[in-house]
Amino acid sequence: MRLFRWIITALKNPRELSTIFPSSRFLARTIADQVDFTQPRTIAELGPGDGALTGPIVERMDPESQLLLIEIIDNFCQELRRQYSSEEQSGEIEILNRSAAELDIICEERQLEGLDYVISGLPLTTLPDPLSSEIIDKTHSCLKPGGKYIQFQYSRDYQQDIEQVFGPVKLIRVWLNIFPAWVYVATKKPHQ
Repeated sequence: MRLFRWIITALKNPRELSTIFPSSRFLARTIADQVDFTQPRTIAELGPGDGALTGPIVERMDPESQLLLIEIIDNFCQELRRQYSSEEQSGEIEILNRSAAELDIICEERQLEGLDYVISGLPLTTLPDPLSSEIIDKTHSCLKPGGKYIQFQYSRDYQQDIEQVFGPVKLIRVWLNIFPAWVYVATKKPHQ
């Protein structure tokens, strides 16, 4: 049933989703493995969709952590609220039906001094170039020095754009996903 809902949503929102298949558990674990969960963290996930990447983050995060799920598609927000509205969840989870381009405003509204991690499954290659660039820039400005931007894509088309803002990125290939994905891990330098 989950796959069917994903495919219907993908067909209705082709620009916001770059594939008609949800992310695999292998991709989700690879992304979660890039996060240091040994202490409380402030994390934003951009475009969590139906929560395929969110699950391993919620499972591992410290009870004092804060997770912002920023999703523009209404159906996905409803699904996320259904999954993560329980009081039993570890840490504070807030689901926002907003654009990732509002990340700076969202952080300002919550008086956050910076994010430790920004995790993104946004399809940078199918979004308009100015919007993709704006999201990368705002992600950089919202991260604390030493904070990490973890972005997955199905190509390396945006590697150069991310490196122009962050410097060299670590690339991880995840073959066990439909379609094989690239995970970019970029760190905000202390002096940036």
